[in-house]
Amino acid sequence: MGTTGQKSAKDGAKGQVDEKKCEDCEKKKKCDAKLPEDETTKKVALTTFAEAAPKSSQAEFDAVVSVMHNRVGNAGFGNPKDLDAVLSHTYYDRRRGKRMYEFHGYQNGRYKKGESGDLDPAECEALKKAIAAAENIAKNGVPAEYKDYTFFAAASAVGENAKGTVIGGTIFGSKQF
Repeated sequence: MGTTGQKSAKDGAKGQVDEKKCEDCEKKKKCDAKLPEDETTKKVALTTFAEAAPKSSQAEFDAVVSVMHNRVGNAGFGNPKDLDAVLSHTYYDRRRGKRMYEFHGYQNGRYKKGESGDLDPAECEALKKAIAAAENIAKNGVPAEYKDYTFFAAASAVGENAKGTVIGGTIFGSKQF
C-alpha cells in the first residue's frame, strides 16, 4: 500500500469523490447572465423569468413582457402609470384568503433565485431569454403582433374553446381566459 505507484482504496475513493464534486461544481456554477442596470427593466426580466417555464421559446418570453407593457395606462387594470405599478399590482385571492401579486412571478422564490444567479444551465438560458425580451421591448416597444395581449395563462389550464394565440405552452389574448 505504501509503495510508489500504488494507491490505497481510501485514496482511490477520495479521487472518485473529488471528481464527482468537480462535476457538481460545474453544474452549479453561477449563471453568467447580466441583469439589466435599469431597475424597472431588471424587475420585468426577473418577473418574466419567474413566470415562464425554462423551456419556453424566445417568442413566449417576448409575449409575456408585452403583456406587462400593454397593461400600462390600460383602464381595465386601473390605469397603472408605469411598469412598476403593473408589476406590484395586487388582488385579493378568496381561495387563499390573502392578497396576491397579479404577476405571480413578481418577487417570488424563482424571481429571487434568478436575482441570485444560482441557476442550472437550462434556467440560466431562460434568464438570458427573459433579459433579452425585457431589454428589447424597453428599447423598441411592443412588437405589432403582441399589441393586444393583456392576459396569458398556461394553455393546458384553459378550455379548448378559449380564444387567444398559443405560443409554446402559453395562451395569450386580450381577455381573461
